[in-house]
Amino acid sequence: MSDWLGIGKAYQDKKFDELTNEEKKMDFDWKNNILAARSIQQLSTSTFYQDYLFKDMANLLTADGDKYKILLTEYGAENNKIHKIELEDIEAYLDLNDVAISPCLYWNNWRRDALLNYVCAFALDIDKLRPQDLNRFLDMFDNGELLTPTVICNSGSGVHFYYILDQSLPVDTKNHSQNKNIAQIVYNRLYAIIKEDKGYINAQHHWIGQDYRVVGAKTKFDQTASAWQLLDNFYTIDELAKYCKVPYEKKKRIASKSMISYAKSIATDLKIDQPDYENYIETYNFIAFNKDEAYKVREEKRVKREAAAKRKKKKSSNGSENWYKNTYKHILDNTMPGNRFNSLKALAIIAHKDEITRDVFEKDINHLVDVWSNKKWQGDDFNVNNIEAILRLYDNAQKYKDTTREKLEEWLGWKFYGIGQKRNGRKQNLHLKLARANRDILCEERGKADWREGNGRPDKQKIVEEWRKEHPEGKKADCIRDTELDKKTVYKWWNYEDSDN
Repeated sequence: MSDWLGIGKAYQDKKFDELTNEEKKMDFDWKNNILAARSIQQLSTSTFYQDYLFKDMANLLTADGDKYKILLTEYGAENNKIHKIELEDIEAYLDLNDVAISPCLYWNNWRRDALLNYVCAFALDIDKLRPQDLNRFLDMFDNGELLTPTVICNSGSGVHFYYILDQSLPVDTKNHSQNKNIAQIVYNRLYAIIKEDKGYINAQHHWIGQDYRVVGAKTKFDQTASAWQLLDNFYTIDELAKYCKVPYEKKKRIASKSMISYAKSIATDLKIDQPDYENYIETYNFIAFNKDEAYKVREEKRVKREAAAKRKKKKSSNGSENWYKNTYKHILDNTMPGNRFNSLKALAIIAHKDEITRDVFEKDINHLVDVWSNKKWQGDDFNVNNIEAILRLYDNAQKYKDTTREKLEEWLGWKFYGIGQKRNGRKQNLHLKLARANRDILCEERGKADWREGNGRPDKQKIVEEWRKEHPEGKKADCIRDTELDKKTVYKWWNYEDSDN
């Protein structure tokens, strides 16, 4: 036993309940003295929680895909206030009165037995522990009579034995009910060994998620709770189950087919390595960590596909699929001072109508401005600050979607005909007459009596016409039945007159 100078035998022989408050404070210092002599090292608050108890917490996510919080209970506050805090912020709460933290993590960060998600360590409350009793426990650890805890915390009147797991054990009842049962049995057995086998009746058997005084916080007698490392290694659940003589065969749980399919699509979208599908937890965490980013990538691809499909299908209001491209080229070649700003306004509206992306539009107007900047316009240089205003117009172009063709031509300073059109300025009626005349000339040159010959559909027209000649009193339904033509086809050619109109 480590000596404590100046303390008599009468004090040492007292039972804990016989001690005065001053003697209890001396007991606390004496236990610190013993642990300092027989442990590997003392641990700071941040080291104990970040590097030992919750070392893998950053890799775990709740069922909703959120990060876990530390649940710090302030028992000194009215109604036992619970603070949900970040792991690295624990030290900021050490000055609060009577604070405690559970060695477990909970679904949605609510401390309830039904919401227990992970057990990070098994903590035993060894209450009313005199210094000489602590020495006896340490002797039993040394000679193998008891399993040595990873860390012992001196918390006031007693100590806490922490058997810290190498990996936090998932114990949610939905997916890991077997683990929860094993954890509860191991926890009960660890207490039974101390209370029943070793006869220390003051071991306080709590529930597995009980919270304990925070390392570095003040005790009831205003002393600082301390943590002492006894082992260099952590325990596996298999080792603890074996020590407690609990039959435990871990069931290997692999990812489901739907999880595998989802994870593969995520890996493809993000171009990253796939998880181990024989490891359910690894696959689950892979999906939880990456699903939001993958969704963004898929949405961007979908938007681009839809925009491309619309551009392919749609013709601009002036009949050209290259309205924007041709307008841009015409501005580049012909626009002069007096129409530059308004031309860019018109180009912004046309870009919106033709679904040109903002990046492409911004690149194009910057190129226009660069070209204009190199021209000698005798002090009438284009104000580059106007680019921002044009981009704002583009961003809000939906408001101006009904801008008329005439207004756009006014801004541009020229008419649209001749820009991406094939009528060459002619009126539509004249253009069609010329086109039809050209069609008939080519038809005659090819030896056809009618331009419809060889065009596919007229064959069906002839079928309908021939049937009507053979059945003057026949009905459409009869024609459909006899010819096996589609109803729409028969109706289309039933009263068709050969006309150019």
